[in-house]
Amino acid sequence: MTEFPYSYPFDKEIYKRIMSEEIDKRDDLKIIELDNAYILPLIYKPNHLFGCGGVVDENMNYINESAILSRAGVISYPQKEEDRILESYVNHGYEFDCENVDYIDEEVVYLGFIQDHWGHFIVDFATRLWIVNRYENRDIKYAFFIKENQKLDLHPNIFRFLELLGINNENTMFVNEITRFRKVIVPECSYQTNSYFSDSYLDTFDHVADKIKATGKTYDKVYFSRLHFPTAKEKEIGEESIENLFKSNGYKVIYPEEHSLDEQIEIIRNANEIAAISGSLTHNMLFAQNGKKLTIINKAYIKNMVQRDINLIRKLDVTYVDAFEACMPVTMGFGPFLLSYTSHLSQYARDHDFNIIVQEFSGFFKPEMNCTFKSVVEFLEFFL
Repeated sequence: MTEFPYSYPFDKEIYKRIMSEEIDKRDDLKIIELDNAYILPLIYKPNHLFGCGGVVDENMNYINESAILSRAGVISYPQKEEDRILESYVNHGYEFDCENVDYIDEEVVYLGFIQDHWGHFIVDFATRLWIVNRYENRDIKYAFFIKENQKLDLHPNIFRFLELLGINNENTMFVNEITRFRKVIVPECSYQTNSYFSDSYLDTFDHVADKIKATGKTYDKVYFSRLHFPTAKEKEIGEESIENLFKSNGYKVIYPEEHSLDEQIEIIRNANEIAAISGSLTHNMLFAQNGKKLTIINKAYIKNMVQRDINLIRKLDVTYVDAFEACMPVTMGFGPFLLSYTSHLSQYARDHDFNIIVQEFSGFFKPEMNCTFKSVVEFLEFFL
């Protein structure tokens, strides 16, 4: 059983439970070919993280394999398979007039939904890209769908990822209105959070890593920081002391947004030890070789099942360190998150023979998550 010496007591038991679960491995991914099928752009509907959209066949039947489902919110598998809860990220079709839609007389490979979010891209939107290797020498187009009537605006790293796979402006389309195609090829997702993965999923990231241009930016120990990321300044407080701790102990501080995707991948592939705040930064370990040493600095009590999966399927050597103070409920991605030099981080530093350059946080909060401030407003006014 993996131990968690740098975690709050309430965290230790949860970590032991979720890390003891296996994630299924599949080698039987399906490819469905549909004549005269429709690709539906995304429209928002309640009870879906993103909305409704995907592929329907010529008889208006929704193709379940075109959906994006997840069990990210399930901390531990229930005993019975039928009790496992599937969350809907993108699912279900919707009514439309099939006589009044565009028709494109082409064969396309359906790659699912995409939007401008790096973390979701690599764990939710890149799961069908394994199919690209199958059609590497074939003259065929690839189709993502986006929000209805949306004008595409993707981060350069996403475009670069696709480019390294051989997907470019000439062979790609982004469907923002209902469109019927002569043939739609639907590959099954190669990864589903807290459910299953395929080697094909990891092969996609290895393939991208093999294609990058070497820049010579390599370091033995790396700390990935969010301090220069604009939105982090609005919702993450206190990372300075953590960054300084790692910097003073031989870690090269890297601000990802100041590096190209090629540079980030090269840094990850060549570092022997990596540390970072929990979130999309640590999701980038999908680019790492199996067995890489990783220290995850937890910024909240929320358990990220995506990271749990990445740790398992990449066989990472992971240490979790609780470096947060929690006085109110927070949601993943929104916060606010209060990072501090906790007793757990202090113990981690001592156990790893770090030079200690900051004092242990004396505490405005109790470990049991009871806040000593009189109100949330008082808390926010103090720290923001």
